[in-house]
Amino acid sequence: MGAHELILFQDQLTGGSAFTADVARKQAKPRYTVNLLAPTDPHEVMEWIKQNNIGVLNIAGPREGRAPGIHAAAAAYLRTLFQLVRQSQD
Repeated sequence: MGAHELILFQDQLTGGSAFTADVARKQAKPRYTVNLLAPTDPHEVMEWIKQNNIGVLNIAGPREGRAPGIHAAAAAYLRTLFQLVRQSQD
């Protein structure tokens, strides 16, 4: 099991987040992108985690200073996602 990328962003992938997505694509590393302004249902991401047997999940995205409000949006999304993953393991 290798590391997989979950990339959280707002509106458009830019800067380091776009670079991370591009590197993951070039290395054929499984990745999932979520636009927090129109977020993917966390159940879909949970299924992706389960289907890919993900043991290590790298989470990437822009800094709060470059994307105001992303910290709170990402934290809420990840809380929901991790709760779903935990529940699916019970």
